[in-house]
Amino acid sequence: MSTSEINSITIGPRQSNFELLRILAMFLVIVIHADFLSTGLPSPENYYADWLPVTTKVLFESISIVCVNVFILISGWFGIRSSVKSFSQFAFQCLFFYVGLYMLFLIKGDAELSIRGIAQCLCLTKEDDWFIKAYIGLYVISPILNKFIETSGEKVFRNTLIAFYIFHTLYGCSASARFIYHGYSAFSFIGLYLLAAYVRRYGIVFYKWGGVIYLASVVLNTIGYIQQYYTHQSLPVLNYDNPLVILGALGLLLYFKNLNIGYSKVINWLGASSFAVYLFHGNPFIMRKVFIPSMQFFYENYSGLSCLAVMGAALVGIFLLAVLLDQPRKWLWKYLSPKINIKN
Repeated sequence: MSTSEINSITIGPRQSNFELLRILAMFLVIVIHADFLSTGLPSPENYYADWLPVTTKVLFESISIVCVNVFILISGWFGIRSSVKSFSQFAFQCLFFYVGLYMLFLIKGDAELSIRGIAQCLCLTKEDDWFIKAYIGLYVISPILNKFIETSGEKVFRNTLIAFYIFHTLYGCSASARFIYHGYSAFSFIGLYLLAAYVRRYGIVFYKWGGVIYLASVVLNTIGYIQQYYTHQSLPVLNYDNPLVILGALGLLLYFKNLNIGYSKVINWLGASSFAVYLFHGNPFIMRKVFIPSMQFFYENYSGLSCLAVMGAALVGIFLLAVLLDQPRKWLWKYLSPKINIKN
């Protein structure tokens, strides 16, 4: 997820319009975790009993599902600059939150010192932190991708992308290739990285229609998900590898690319710590013991606009708290990095 540290390993200066997009994408990550993941997938029985709250849940999921793809598109737009120093900074941020939170739960008595706990801090468990592992995979292969981007002509680049997404759509949406896994994979990240690089270098016909493309994807994905209640045929709609989701993410990227907001110190400051929001609320201990139970409580004890207001306020609070918690990490890295003396 192009992050505070992921941003530091991409080429180019911070631009407030892209930093605002980074902030939005991270907030959408929290929303998507608060929606289906925390409160459950709505069933046909729920829909027939009261269609409005179910449609609202699906709509929020459709709005937010572009979140991860947007982060990777930002990385592809600017390009990853791989180095020992940049990766060390990224790894330090991950360890700062994961080890720190694990120690906090140990002190509170809500966790036990175990091999599994240590493995979770290092992202070595199978079910946790898929994004970090997938992004590291993209990072490792990025020098090869950058070389391809720099040396291939437009025709080769375009045909490679077309072939990639035919394969990705055919075997991803049919769930017949486990290494794609609905877009939760480094393989999918490679396609997004190349797609953003191609669009930046060569452009596309709907370059100025980004907002329309994004809104159209939201509407079509919402309709596509709800139709299964009537047809009893499930479609792989709200997945990261859905072509509509990918187009929606690209549309949002292009909309913010064309957004002229000038320089904002506040936006850039928040954007610099955006990845901390994921590392904080997505931490296995926080997610299972705090985040999901809290979202379930709000969902079960509030309804309508009051539920949206309470959950929205909680998500904003989580975002700001994570940004504040990231400041000591930034100060500590600034102090330690000269002493470690990692130059490249």
